[in-house]
Amino acid sequence: MNFQEYWAARPSIDYDEMVEAKAAFDFQQSKLRPWRDVNDGLPEPETQVLAIRLASNEQRSIDKEYCPLIFAAIDPDRECAWYDWESDKDIDTRYFEITHWMPVSDLV
Repeated sequence: MNFQEYWAARPSIDYDEMVEAKAAFDFQQSKLRPWRDVNDGLPEPETQVLAIRLASNEQRSIDKEYCPLIFAAIDPDRECAWYDWESDKDIDTRYFEITHWMPVSDLV
C-alpha cells in the first residue's frame, strides 16, 4: 500500500486536499525564519526580539502560570544579560532562562 492509498482510506480529508494543505503550510513556514538558539548567537544590544523563556523549578513553584513568550532585548550595559522590553527590568537568571529568540522584523 502506498501513501496515497493509505490516505484514501482515512475519512478526514482526501489525498488531494491533504497535499494542498501541506503545500500551503510549507509555503507559510518558508516565509518565517526559525527560532534562533541563544547558543548560536545573540541579537544586537537594544534590538527588540520575541524570546522564549523557561522558568526554573523554583519559579514554577511560586508562579504556576507564566507566559513563556516575551519581548526582550540584550542589555547594552551588561554583556549577554537579557531584559524584559515591556517592564524594562533585567531578567533574573535564577528564575528564567532565555533559550531562543526571533527578530520582531520576521513577524511583520
